[in-house]
Amino acid sequence: MDVTTVAKAVTTLRKQGQPVSVRNVHRLTGGSFRDISRILRALQPSPLAGSQASTAPPNLLEELAQPALSPEAAGARRAYWATAEEVERLRTQDWRRSPYSPGMVYDPAVRKLEALRKKCLALGVDPERDR
Repeated sequence: MDVTTVAKAVTTLRKQGQPVSVRNVHRLTGGSFRDISRILRALQPSPLAGSQASTAPPNLLEELAQPALSPEAAGARRAYWATAEEVERLRTQDWRRSPYSPGMVYDPAVRKLEALRKKCLALGVDPERDR
């Protein structure tokens, strides 16, 4: 979802006399409600802001653009997500049929996941943000 697509949809809605809302923009463009909402908020100043609203146009492309990750950071994030999927699989496993107790397998996996999370944060990457 990009700014120009949403801006065109807003222009179309205004020409048609329809209210500009996330749902109406979504009907025209598709895409994520979250992204549309974020872009609409950046394009339109809040009516509650009054005279405090900024008159400068937002530079939304800079806000939404993510910098390229270093190879080390990208590898740490990939390892984090692979471990997160493994932890989720272990969490939902039926341990009654396993020869191991959950504490022998699940707990070390959770500790490894937390260590990878800390490593990602130390590298300046939030692993929970956009996958």
